[in-house]
Amino acid sequence: MADKRAQSGPADFPTTALYAVGAFAVAMLIILIYQANELYHAAADNSLARYGHSYMIFWAVFNLLIGVGGLLYILVPRAPQGGQEQPTAPAKMLILGVGGLFGLSLTVLGVMFGILWWNAAVGGLFSGRDAWKGGETLEHYRPYIVLGLILAGLAVMLLSILVVRSEERTNPHLRRLVYGYVTVFTGLMLLAVLGATNVLAFFYVQENGLDPFDWTESHVYSLSQGTKQILKDLPSNVVVYVLLSPRDPLYADVKTLLANFQSVTNKVEAEFINPGNPLAVAALMQQYQFTGREGVLVVYDPDGKPNYQFLKPLPDLEGVSSRGPMGSGSEERTFKGEQAIISAINSLRQGDIKNIVYFTQDSGELAMDNLDVQAPDVGLGRLISLRKEDKLYEPRPLNLGSVSRVPEDAMAVVIAGPRQPLSPRKVEVLTEYMKDPKNKLIVLVDTFDQAPLPTGLEKFLEGYGVTVGQDLILNGIDPESPTAVFLRVAPNADSVFRESFRGFPFIAWSEARSVRPTTDPNSAYVASPLFVTAAAEDRFQWAEEKPGEILKDPQAFEKKATTRSQPIPVAVTVREKKPQDASDVHAVGKPRLIVFGDSTWVSNAYLANPRAGRINYLIFTSSLSWLRERYAEVTSVEPKTRKYYRVTIPPERKFSLMVVPGILVFTAVVACGIGVLLLRRR
Repeated sequence: MADKRAQSGPADFPTTALYAVGAFAVAMLIILIYQANELYHAAADNSLARYGHSYMIFWAVFNLLIGVGGLLYILVPRAPQGGQEQPTAPAKMLILGVGGLFGLSLTVLGVMFGILWWNAAVGGLFSGRDAWKGGETLEHYRPYIVLGLILAGLAVMLLSILVVRSEERTNPHLRRLVYGYVTVFTGLMLLAVLGATNVLAFFYVQENGLDPFDWTESHVYSLSQGTKQILKDLPSNVVVYVLLSPRDPLYADVKTLLANFQSVTNKVEAEFINPGNPLAVAALMQQYQFTGREGVLVVYDPDGKPNYQFLKPLPDLEGVSSRGPMGSGSEERTFKGEQAIISAINSLRQGDIKNIVYFTQDSGELAMDNLDVQAPDVGLGRLISLRKEDKLYEPRPLNLGSVSRVPEDAMAVVIAGPRQPLSPRKVEVLTEYMKDPKNKLIVLVDTFDQAPLPTGLEKFLEGYGVTVGQDLILNGIDPESPTAVFLRVAPNADSVFRESFRGFPFIAWSEARSVRPTTDPNSAYVASPLFVTAAAEDRFQWAEEKPGEILKDPQAFEKKATTRSQPIPVAVTVREKKPQDASDVHAVGKPRLIVFGDSTWVSNAYLANPRAGRINYLIFTSSLSWLRERYAEVTSVEPKTRKYYRVTIPPERKFSLMVVPGILVFTAVVACGIGVLLLRRR
């Protein structure tokens, strides 16, 4: 019997189909001509624009060929389909072919522009934030263009497939095509939704000044508030050259840190140079005259006069203990990049100005040249060496008894734990020094043998609204160490410390005496508590004027330990009062003085402690920054620590650990294949 199926040709299509495909081809031709003209006139050095026009030309050519193919499909008669399957309506096949290929081209174009516009489309840190803000130029809408092209392409392909959905039961080829595409489309849509959610969430977080979650124990991927403020206040650009191998574990940490810097400001540029490139390294060394092939070079460029500082991997950027998992068990690696680079920026901004800090040495104070870490109350050498390393301050000794006045180049004077009372003549030298409003003072009074030591400074400090107690703080929290003091930042501390030390951990000192601010409306100074004693649920701390007696009386001690008491200040900051005629209602007086009720927390023994030492050092450096009115540097920036664990594998187990996972994966794939085969045969 003769086959009655006739040839298909123009009569099988509505007239609108011919017009629609023709209009599509003409539109692609117009786009092709326009983009070719734009490419011809694009600037030779604008590679971004030239690539964009080239992509559009290839896209237009591809779709023009689709349109021409569609027209040929409509106009050229075709022989009838053979085989047992039912013929599909020609109009549906036209929509499937033209629509599907057009949607595919849109998706590919979106991906290509996403790669081309990576900085604006997928974050680019600071530029990504600008893109989210919107604006009048096309650049601000690039993320939406990329996302729109990809989603539009997927949607067009899906609609084209749905047109022939009714033919899937009679045409096995279309059935495979429909089912396969729906599976691929579902996966692509899932990826698109997840990607869009991440990108848009990133823009939202950056635009609203929110911090991403950092679940690491030492907040490796976060910046301190002080660092953020310093970066926001940068007056000039900073270029950071990273001379580290990508294989070095330090490389990833530095790269993450600089990316975080750039999320805060656009005034930090980062350039990564592989030390294995001798020509690039030699050129940089010749330009800036630094030594060392690996490290980080920080260049600060105010008014075209670059200042620079080179940071070495050890000890500037990392702790000395390890550079990776070298030993057995667990090792701690300390990343000091944030601290080192911010310190370098501050030092370079400061220029040639020397911040000289004098430490008095002739009244039994902690000795600057003593590095002994065994005795907790004799040496200050570790603090002095750390101060020299960060290059922001220059520590010098001062004997008050042998001078008539404090040197004029003093930024501050530190009196750390005098064992003998200062003579009236020494106090007179200090009094004369403090008459100048630019001069600053840090006093660390001490205790000895569980009793307060007289300092000779009591009357002097009362003139600034500070009362040094003749007592010793005792605690009922730790029965093993009743003289230990547990502290927290005072709720009514100076606003700079209160904001910068927000979330600061509890502090433990071995001993301390009370240091209280006094309120005198006629005084020219305002004293505020800095640290106060903390309390447990039902155990408290108190200031005891007769510590020797009560420590021998357990019943009296227990009674006071369980009697509720108010927090006791052990450190006080002093400012000048705000001028009466200050036009700024938020103005504050200049910082002048800080008094601590203990000195051992800055001694060698306590600074050598990995955890407590870092906290104590930050307190001291922040105190100096506060006195200098460099409030952005009053910060709790700590080195970031990571623990490495080395797993020891016996030699006889290494082979099985390498082979067994591969066998299991292969077995799982084979089992899945057999399962699918059995299901299809039913």
